[in-house]
Amino acid sequence: MSLKNILHELKEMKDAIRCKSTRRVEGKHWRGRSKSYIAPESVEQGQWANLPPDLLLDIIRRVEASETAWSSRVVIIFCASVCRSWRDTTKEIVKTPNECKRLTFPISLKLPGPQDAPIQCYIKRDKATSTYRLHFNFEPFSLDVGVI
Repeated sequence: MSLKNILHELKEMKDAIRCKSTRRVEGKHWRGRSKSYIAPESVEQGQWANLPPDLLLDIIRRVEASETAWSSRVVIIFCASVCRSWRDTTKEIVKTPNECKRLTFPISLKLPGPQDAPIQCYIKRDKATSTYRLHFNFEPFSLDVGVI
């Protein structure tokens, strides 16, 4: 089956679901309330949410494998920001810092890190813009230096 046929079938399924939900809303009695007060039942996620799961897994795995440096790991965060299905898949693939010794999500700073070689980092404040930047020190430092 070609990719074009798969995408066409996914679009038909989405349209069928949309038609069913509008018929269900129109058939209910709203007791004097207009339809403008009704909250939408589901949030539209767009076309990217309808990718087949095996294709999505392959995409995220390839991105995860190619992005090893901290500065380029932001691409994985972008993948998790596409929609709910992408976020769930990314959470499945990206490992904790204890398992892979890499930080990806900001919440990873609160998780326990590797026991053999802790992840060393420092926070630097930019007074002009009142922002904080997280810097990583991937080389072990000696305690003789004093101030980091």
